[in-house]
Amino acid sequence: MEKKEDFYKKQISILSNIGLFYLIIIAMFAVPLLAAFVVVLIQGVIDFKYAIIAVGVVCGSILLFFLIKWIIAKIRKIRSDGQYMAGKAYDETGKGKAVEIGLFNGLLTFRYGQKDGSNQLLQLQQTNSNLKEIGHMTEHMIEQTGSAGNLVSRLKDLVELKNQNVLTEDEFENIRLKLIKEGQENDS
Repeated sequence: MEKKEDFYKKQISILSNIGLFYLIIIAMFAVPLLAAFVVVLIQGVIDFKYAIIAVGVVCGSILLFFLIKWIIAKIRKIRSDGQYMAGKAYDETGKGKAVEIGLFNGLLTFRYGQKDGSNQLLQLQQTNSNLKEIGHMTEHMIEQTGSAGNLVSRLKDLVELKNQNVLTEDEFENIRLKLIKEGQENDS
């Protein structure tokens, strides 16, 4: 049922855009033509110039009133659609789903969420917990002292953390150098 309503909304939007297009085309021809007609009347019938000006002012006021009313309605629609889409995007990202918002028929696109099938929000949370674990593990590893066999096992643990993408290349290299330096100091 929702798809049918979306279809009807699209159709109404398309028809309103087409109507707006033709209204603009008519206005482009009618306004200059009306202005020329008013000028000819004013020049030709000087006695009725005040009546012609009054009618022009009244017609212009009515046209301006409906134009402002139409603009306000469009602004309200855009605002309500924006609030609806923002709420929907917020709900979807809260569920950990990817969100893509396209403007101007896809000319401008914003994406948030999944990338290559993985969820960035969950990755960020996992990274934070992994960083805490890294801090505890590296402190524990550096505090440990012992023989060359202990150094080898700690280096293996370090390589395992790097292979699991828990450590970056720079972090791995810094910790590895510290462990090797400590191992050399302990052996001396």
